[in-house]
Amino acid sequence: MKDKKAHEHRMKELLAMEDFRANDPLIKYYKQAVDFALKMIDKVEVKIREIISTDKAMSRNFTLITSIPGIGEVNGWMTIAYTENFECFPDGRTYGAYIGVVPYEHSSGTSIRGRSRVSQMANKPLKADLSMAAKASVQHDPEMKAYYERRIEAGKKHMSVMNEVKFKLVLRMFAVVYKGEVYVKNLKSVA
Repeated sequence: MKDKKAHEHRMKELLAMEDFRANDPLIKYYKQAVDFALKMIDKVEVKIREIISTDKAMSRNFTLITSIPGIGEVNGWMTIAYTENFECFPDGRTYGAYIGVVPYEHSSGTSIRGRSRVSQMANKPLKADLSMAAKASVQHDPEMKAYYERRIEAGKKHMSVMNEVKFKLVLRMFAVVYKGEVYVKNLKSVA
């Protein structure tokens, strides 16, 4: 994906220059590189789907976690890969700390008492992927949207609330896997 974006960006830069046209050989090479990257992405996605569908436990967990509003294929794949199919982390809080969505108290003795912070040593690509899931969840899940609005009204900043939403999504993923049931919306809070 990064290679595809890089080639597209370089191609757009060259086209923005006056002396390059769409039929220039260099532009054609970048178009070929983008096409090749797209083919590779498709092949990798097919292989990932094949691997998950042939493993019963992975297939079950993938179905469970993608039943959560906002969690799509990419987040499902990444979560299954990095949690080693939910066997590497004991709970959602531990995995949340690993990806950097669990804030920790910032203090030292009696002199330093700062705001809570998330770790800067987190797995940032996983956190970035979960950002898109959080946005989708706030838009399409009435329960998460209500939660987001309540926290904003309470004076929390947008990014802080989105981090909380990411953590709630992680907890939901671990909950559905450990219960072995698809996600069911909380109808009481929505109504």
